[in-house]
Order: sequence, then structure tokens, then C-alpha cells
Amino acid sequence: MDTEKILKTWMTLNAFVNTCSEKEAQELMKLEIKGSKRKNFIMRCYSRFNRMRAERERKELNAKLV
Repeated sequence: MDTEKILKTWMTLNAFVNTCSEKEAQELMKLEIKGSKRKNFIMRCYSRFNRMRAERERKELNAKLV
């Protein structure tokens, strides 16, 4: 994962974030917070991270209920 290239533009970020994992989204968010601190980029990474985490937690919860 070439984080510098991914975080260079909004288009490259969106292209990557649409298919990335929970861990990758969290890593990008942390890098952006430490680096450029662009609010829209951070929120986009957070949004993907949160969605992936929620899906994982739902699956875990459903597995306990079955």
C-alpha cells in the first residue's frame, strides 16, 4: 500500500477507500491526522473504518446468537 500516493488527491483516496479493509482505513486515517490534517480526508477514512468495523461487529454478534 503506497500511502503517499493514496493520500495525494481526493480521487485516489476515494478509489482506494472503496475497496480497502478496516485496518487499512484506520491506518490511512492515522497517517492523515499525523500528516496534512485535512478534515475531509480524515472523515472519509473514518467513515470507511467505522462502516467496516460495524459490519464486523454485526457478524460477530450474529454468530453469538445462532
